[in-house]
Amino acid sequence: MKKFLILIGINLIPILLTFIFLILNLTSHGMKYLYPAGVFSGISFLFLFSSLLYLILWKKKRIMVQFDERQVKSRGDCFSISFFVLVGCLIIDGMIRFHFDIEWSSYFVGTFTWIMVAIGVFAILAIWKDAYTSSEKNRMKFGIFLIVIGILDFGIGLGMGLLDGFIVDKKIAIPFINIFGGVLLCSIATNLFIKIKLDGREVLKDEEFETEVC
Repeated sequence: MKKFLILIGINLIPILLTFIFLILNLTSHGMKYLYPAGVFSGISFLFLFSSLLYLILWKKKRIMVQFDERQVKSRGDCFSISFFVLVGCLIIDGMIRFHFDIEWSSYFVGTFTWIMVAIGVFAILAIWKDAYTSSEKNRMKFGIFLIVIGILDFGIGLGMGLLDGFIVDKKIAIPFINIFGGVLLCSIATNLFIKIKLDGREVLKDEEFETEVC
């Protein structure tokens, strides 16, 4: 629990600074506070991405302790599927840009969007294959963490988009990354909570069945 609180605190610092500069920008007549707000918004996304990467590596170190052989195999399958999803999205994106000459976003926004899609595919598949985490208590904590960070990330993207525009030069702008990332994190958390609920019902049914047999 302490690790999650530390990670939330680290992610909150640039997010709070972003909101402070956004408020200053709204109360001032110029746009001088918009640039630092954008900088801290980008930093908040990097912090979030780094936190998720840290959690993945941390969980990987404990994989032999937490997961059985079936779960390890399922996680490998999920990684493989998410990798091919990422490759497929990048190929389709390249075809849209070069073959159809449609620049729907900058390369930065496009690449990060497809990376987030691949991460979401892995997470959701792993959840439903019972290979995300072996502890229900850890699942609840991690789900709450994702909800909190997702809502904050969505709020930053929405605020930046309203101030600076969601589409710039006929291209989807950087606020889309924060908005999409926030929605994705909340979707992962929602799937996690639904799976926990369904697992709880299955355990209850098994207990009732054992009681009837006895």
